[in-house]
Amino acid sequence: MTHTRPVTRPRNRPFHRGSSASFAVPVWLGLLLLPLFLPVAAIMQLFRIGQSADRNAEEVAGFLRDFIEDRGEDWDWDEFESVTITDPELEALRREAVEAGPRERREDADFEKLRTLLARAEAIDRADQAADAAADRRA
Repeated sequence: MTHTRPVTRPRNRPFHRGSSASFAVPVWLGLLLLPLFLPVAAIMQLFRIGQSADRNAEEVAGFLRDFIEDRGEDWDWDEFESVTITDPELEALRREAVEAGPRERREDADFEKLRTLLARAEAIDRADQAADAAADRRA
């Protein structure tokens, strides 16, 4: 007579039928934590954390021009540094500007590099405007 052992599970691990998951969050725990995550999500949305902005070349040029000419608001450069841009070309330009921008004081900035980046942003803006005008003529 053959003796078969009953299937048992370790005492401290739940049995998952057909699942190889080693971690499962109970529904009650998810519902308990939901009120904590909603305000965090709202704050992230409010301050655009983890989001990118749909800025155009004219706006990027405006940020650069205002900083170079020292006529922007107190937090304009901080916003420019902190918020990524959806357009990859403008995002690359923004990253270069952040590298050339101030570290601690405004005087630390590489203004020559920033002027070069301003000229690039203005050139992109002119090209965008020309493309828009050509599209309008075709329509």
